[in-house]
Amino acid sequence: MTQEPQATQRKGLYGLKFFIAFLVFTILFMVLKTKYHFGINEFTESLPDLIFVVEKGNEFERGNLVEFSYKNKTDTPMKMYFEDGSLFIKQVIGMPGDDVNFKDGVFYINGIEFGRAKEHAKDGKKLERNVTKTLGKDEYFVFTPHKDSFDSRYAYVGYINKSQVVGKVVTSFWEK
Repeated sequence: MTQEPQATQRKGLYGLKFFIAFLVFTILFMVLKTKYHFGINEFTESLPDLIFVVEKGNEFERGNLVEFSYKNKTDTPMKMYFEDGSLFIKQVIGMPGDDVNFKDGVFYINGIEFGRAKEHAKDGKKLERNVTKTLGKDEYFVFTPHKDSFDSRYAYVGYINKSQVVGKVVTSFWEK
């Protein structure tokens, strides 16, 4: 008969341990949620990983991957591709004060060649290239080196403003 109370005590102890673990996990999740979130790369080949951990805020440097809210910068509706507010992850390669030039479809930042802008999308639609300029305060050129990346090479994405940045990617995993 002494075994039944011990079994009941063990079950109660397991239940208490489970409750404490659940409580710790919930609190940890709520705390981390205010500072981090997950970015999912489900539809593009321009980035190698599927899941990104994004630290919220707009502190970043040249070379960092950032997540930002897309806003069409032209009069041409791009709803066939992306809705305004879609989240993109790209690398910051142009900073305020940098000179961005386009010549014969090739773009340069401060005289260094970074890549080529395509004339047409995969579906044959004409792509409007971005304009040559010196980046202003809080303006950034974002890019990924994939040939089909939809980034600052094109007027639709344009130069992003710091206010569009959701956060900086701190790690990524689950290679596609």
